Amino acid sequence: MADDVTSFTGVPPLFAETPDSVSFKKLRKRLVRGALQAIDAYGMVDRRAVESGAAPRPKWLVCLSGGKDSYGLLAVLMDLQYQGALPV
Repeated sequence: MADDVTSFTGVPPLFAETPDSVSFKKLRKRLVRGALQAIDAYGMVDRRAVESGAAPRPKWLVCLSGGKDSYGLLAVLMDLQYQGALPV
C-alpha cells in the first residue's frame, strides 16, 4: 500500500488522456493528498487493520449527481484506489 501518494508515478487509465502540464499534475496531487488526509483524519478507513487482515476490506458507495464535483470526487477516489492507498 502506498504510504506517500506524492511519489507515485503511475497514471491510472482515467487520467490517460489528461493534459501533461505541470499545473494539472500539481492540482491532481493536491486533490488526492487532501482526500487521503480527510480519510485518515475522520477515520473513514482503518488502513492498518485492513493491511494486517484484522478487518475486512471496506466497501464504499459513491453516489453521482452528474455534477462536476461528483465526478471529481469519483476520479480522486479511483486514483487513490489505483495507487493502492485506498483499500476498497
